[in-house]
Amino acid sequence: MKKLKILVLNKKERLYSSNRTIDRILESLKEKIPCEDFWILTESGQGDLSGYDSSPILKNYKFFEDYKTNNIIKILEQEEPDVILISNDYDFWSRSFLLAAKFKKIPTVLLMQFGFDYAWKRNDSIIRGRLTHFKERAKFLLGKYFLLLRTYRNIGKGFSYILKKIFSDLIDTFSQFEPSGRYGCDLILVHNERLKNTIEKINSNSKIIITGDPQMDSIISKIINHSSSSLKKENSKQKVVFLTTSMIEHGLWTQNMWEETIKQVLLEIQKNLNSKIDIVLKIHPSSEKKMEYEKLLKRYHLKVPIFQTEDLVDILDDADFIISYGDTWALWESLLLKKPILMINLFNYPVDMMPFVKENIAYEVTDISQIKEIIPKLNTINLDDPKIKKFIEKYLYRLDGKSGERSADAILELINARKS
Repeated sequence: MKKLKILVLNKKERLYSSNRTIDRILESLKEKIPCEDFWILTESGQGDLSGYDSSPILKNYKFFEDYKTNNIIKILEQEEPDVILISNDYDFWSRSFLLAAKFKKIPTVLLMQFGFDYAWKRNDSIIRGRLTHFKERAKFLLGKYFLLLRTYRNIGKGFSYILKKIFSDLIDTFSQFEPSGRYGCDLILVHNERLKNTIEKINSNSKIIITGDPQMDSIISKIINHSSSSLKKENSKQKVVFLTTSMIEHGLWTQNMWEETIKQVLLEIQKNLNSKIDIVLKIHPSSEKKMEYEKLLKRYHLKVPIFQTEDLVDILDDADFIISYGDTWALWESLLLKKPILMINLFNYPVDMMPFVKENIAYEVTDISQIKEIIPKLNTINLDDPKIKKFIEKYLYRLDGKSGERSADAILELINARKS
């Protein structure tokens, strides 16, 4: 029996850091049918990979540049995939593959399984973030956009059509959080009903399926079977994990907001709580750079351990409570481990953008001096099971360990329908 070939489009960072959403879906697919995954990565390995010091974890992959062609139709004819998985992105490169796939009648699946729909409202930050991104990487981005225009020509679109697309892209790119939902993948997989409803307002062509969060499947199993090894000594310091996330990269924060938040939290603890607290930083495993944090800590003479790719459950389990800001998927793992959460909001960031605060799952700090007052109260948060269940259903549909299976079933249904 011929194996199903799954082509996955992703960024170069995937070489060194797993994408748990895609990995879980692929695992579920392989449990159901003989198949193999093949990855095409958007950039060559010659780019900036500082902060990644491990060996590549992918085996079946090529960089886009390895094909020595800008005709994506030829690439698809060479690889002959049965389905294409596209990560949640507004990248012109991904759109080029989508256009060529439609032309070749290859089914496409967009993974928009990131949970919250609130970011669509943050157009001011989005514009600022993308302008900064364009300034820093104009040559690269323009090259990918010309690839998109070339793909329009390769599938037979005329110049008047392309001119209209250039105009609409200019508007959408600097006004929409995730315009990729507009571009007509055959199937879009989402976390929850709120996100499904949001996408339906801008897209009536794609089939949209609610799956929950595949990246949480393995974590749920691990947490259920996890045995805590931490033994709390009487009168010992409290252990705190400061969870960070890539708010700048997503255009939601400025560089100053990030720096001031990290700096003020750590300096406040060093000044007023050093005898009571041991704190560590756990930064995003792929979207943040460890050296940026090292520079920041050195500038303010702070000595704080930094973790990036280490096992998150083990790090969180050892904590007495969690400090974070904005939102990060690691907060869900903290919630499942029943860890009190303290959210830092020094810049009047909208509470609607912080669901853990909005739903009274976490404490909010709006002035750094509040930390020493709130910490003694953290253990009084009543994280009862009905409250957690209601919160999960609203934002993540289900945490039952079967989100990857639901995703795989939807993908196979799409492929079988296309073949029949």
